[in-house]
Amino acid sequence: MPTITVLPHAELCPEGTSFEAESGKSLLDNLRDIEPVGRLVINLEKLADATPGSHQDVVVKDGDRLLVPGVLQEVTVLGEVQSTTSHLWNPSLTRDDYISMSGGTTRNADSGRIYVVRASGSVVSGDSSAWFRSSREGVRPGDTIVVPLNAQRMRPLPLWTAVTTIIYNMAVAVAAVNSF
Repeated sequence: MPTITVLPHAELCPEGTSFEAESGKSLLDNLRDIEPVGRLVINLEKLADATPGSHQDVVVKDGDRLLVPGVLQEVTVLGEVQSTTSHLWNPSLTRDDYISMSGGTTRNADSGRIYVVRASGSVVSGDSSAWFRSSREGVRPGDTIVVPLNAQRMRPLPLWTAVTTIIYNMAVAVAAVNSF
């Protein structure tokens, strides 16, 4: 197990950079070594109408897997909310309604960067402005609403602890997906 040295906030690392900057550089170096997952979100209906060989056609290679989500009836809310929960989908509810049903956001939430991950894997971002509410698509069954952490409000050590935890969890998830 590697040894971790915690330097006081004002102390400088040997290169003359702050501990936070050195930790960030180390984290970025580690991120560069991670293999990309290679997920591709496609619209099967449009793909069926695409001309073979056109820019809209998708070439499936040996080893590729197509994952088509089943029929879902829930909306999951996670991240910086009082209670991570799944709710039955209701077409009359908005993104903010689902967040309220999960107890609302925590004080560490970054409310301006809330996004929705569709069951297909595509991501829709937008704030609670009229743009998102007026969208005909709104929240769909199987969506996951993510309320991110406002990293600017965190002190450096808890921030990097949270970041490394997220990276570890992502690595475990990728390993689990690759084992199937």
